[in-house]
Amino acid sequence: MIRIINTPSLILTVYLLACFALWTPLIFWLLSPSRTQLLGTPGWLLVIGTLVIQLGVVVFSFIIRGMAEGWDDVENRTATRVLGWIGYPAAVVWAWWVTVSLLQFGEWDLVVLGALCAAFLFPAVVFPAKYKVRFSAAIVAASTVLIVSGVLTASRLSPILIAPATMYVSLTLLSGMCARFASEVSLSSGRNSLL
Repeated sequence: MIRIINTPSLILTVYLLACFALWTPLIFWLLSPSRTQLLGTPGWLLVIGTLVIQLGVVVFSFIIRGMAEGWDDVENRTATRVLGWIGYPAAVVWAWWVTVSLLQFGEWDLVVLGALCAAFLFPAVVFPAKYKVRFSAAIVAASTVLIVSGVLTASRLSPILIAPATMYVSLTLLSGMCARFASEVSLSSGRNSLL
């Protein structure tokens, strides 16, 4: 088995911790003694459901990350495609909530939604062989989602963006990591065949 550099794992861990940091304004609001609004049953269901989804995604991410180290290049290339395409619908849901529900661009809603969906599609369609481009695109997309989610979560005090943001960030970074692992495994097996 190949010893793989753990930098992508560190990046994944930092981004997933940032996803949990999105809860900070909501926690402060919930614990505030001067809070006059009650959350209500639908609010608590949203909070609990979002937290359950987020925890499930994080556990799934670390399981897949651990398994990917042992996969060959074909399995990792397949995983990079599958994870990229599974993560994309989460980005579409996230973009929908941002453009149509939270920010409301009026007649430009669908244009902004289309632009965001096209931008978030890029990390999923980059060829796995171009793992540096794929992973860099994943980092840019994940950073954008986290920054916008952080600003909107703090200003609106709503966890509605946290679950799709966590899903997209996790799956797009895993997709980039699997592309990198596939490249490293392929290079290593090429070197071994020359020996």
